[in-house]
Amino acid sequence: MPNTISFSDHFLQFLREDYPKLPSVEQKIISQFIADYCKHGFTVPPLCGRNKSSADVPDDNKRNFALKYGLWHYHIGIPSYEMGNRLGDWTSVKIVNYMNRDATRDKKGKCKANIKLVSIASHPPFIIPNLSHITGETFPQT
Repeated sequence: MPNTISFSDHFLQFLREDYPKLPSVEQKIISQFIADYCKHGFTVPPLCGRNKSSADVPDDNKRNFALKYGLWHYHIGIPSYEMGNRLGDWTSVKIVNYMNRDATRDKKGKCKANIKLVSIASHPPFIIPNLSHITGETFPQT
């Protein structure tokens, strides 16, 4: 069964306004991430970047927000992957913030998308997406 993906309104705005202005290599990395996730999920390879819960923060309010909405982030490899630093391996400056729907299924255990992309951000410092980043949901045309 293929992995499903959706986009928040904020992520759609990024795709419309900022994505076209990115260097073509960054556009390709983002597009390839979406295609690889839909085909393979977070399987290594092809998706080798660090993938972790965004609840691993010292602030209780931010931790609870991340847990409530199933927020995770994936190091996408822009501008490149770092193989060893204080944050670990396969990290990068740019991350994809997403809602892990497998962690936030409805009461019947169903979800319309495995993940919902909410933003592309720089890291460090790590900043948890806010409520305006995660609202709305659109499914890509297949």
